[in-house]
Amino acid sequence: MNFTLFSDLFQQIDSTTNTFVSTISSNVVTAAMPVITAGLTVTFIFYGLLVARGAVEDSIRDFVFKCFKIGMIVSIASAGGLYQTQIADAIQKTPDEFATMLLPASAGQVQGNAAADLVDKAAGAGFDKAGDAFNKAATWNIGGAVSFGAFGVLCTLATAFLTAIGGAFILLAKIALAILAGLGPLFILALLFKSTSRFFEAWCGQVLTYGLTVLLVSSVFGLMMQLYTGFMDKVQLDGSFSFAYSLGGCVILSIACILIVIQLPSIAAGLANGVGIGLWHELRVAKGVGGAGVGAVRGAISAPGRGHQRR
Repeated sequence: MNFTLFSDLFQQIDSTTNTFVSTISSNVVTAAMPVITAGLTVTFIFYGLLVARGAVEDSIRDFVFKCFKIGMIVSIASAGGLYQTQIADAIQKTPDEFATMLLPASAGQVQGNAAADLVDKAAGAGFDKAGDAFNKAATWNIGGAVSFGAFGVLCTLATAFLTAIGGAFILLAKIALAILAGLGPLFILALLFKSTSRFFEAWCGQVLTYGLTVLLVSSVFGLMMQLYTGFMDKVQLDGSFSFAYSLGGCVILSIACILIVIQLPSIAAGLANGVGIGLWHELRVAKGVGGAGVGAVRGAISAPGRGHQRR
């Protein structure tokens, strides 16, 4: 009997989150659009009053660009827009697709199941050895029974802790990505107003963080599970069995893998924050340079007129 806990669980999580994302994103758009419409109406009213009073020096081109920007944002985030049809699905599936390409060919290549298959194989190998030890404990004398029984218990605990921690990180990242994908339209609509645009930046950072977490944990943990499976397959519970070496290797390898897995979310967070900060910094710099260039051109155009008036 094959151990398929994580494969079945990941398939159920993927199917559930797909329905969850489509439902919650539609509800978010439905609830947010009246508020967004009212906010845009008030904004345009005040903007028109400022233009009428001459308090705003924006040109017609700037006004057209603002209208184009608003139209693009609303069309992407609205129901049936580009976000619900393409972007939300990409947020959920892209990390799994990259992880599947990075994992060994021996892993299952079904979308999102490659890492789960390797975790199940590692757990199955560890539990099989523990089961063999328990079976042998029932046929030996008291000394051998205690040794094999202790090996079975410790091997079960080491395998359970290792696979549970790695699987929990992947599940957490998948569920977090589903929640972020479902709430995505709300944060995209936050780009409509300057005071709320920072929420979109924070959302992008979280999407990158959990996406990289799925990628790193799935790929690195999958490789470690392959090493753990290979080690457990080499353990032979026969006359050449070394209780101390086999049990020590099992525990040491489990602890090493757990310590590595625990560091992966921090690495993903550092990479995502670096990408997010760098991206928005460059966009702000480009916007500032563009504004300075437009101001310089306007100054150069108006300078001859001022000189002629002084003469």
